[in-house]
Amino acid sequence: MESLYDAFNVINDPEIKNRATLFVEVLTDNFLELEDYADKVNQIVTPKEYQTPLNSKFKARALHYGAVTVELLPNSWVLHMDEET
Repeated sequence: MESLYDAFNVINDPEIKNRATLFVEVLTDNFLELEDYADKVNQIVTPKEYQTPLNSKFKARALHYGAVTVELLPNSWVLHMDEET
């Protein structure tokens, strides 16, 4: 959850311009209780039956699911954050 808190600290930084265009999506294998952030985050839970073309597991599986299901605008930027990095 530390990465999520870090993301919101950046988004809420008063020095950031165009803050309204920033949003957070969480890709996960299991539903997370996001407490204070539940209304500010789009949580995408990978269905248990989902399989990637190469039968990826864990984080790679969730990232692949997000890549093929989340619609991005042409000017979108994606930042991948996780607890290990």
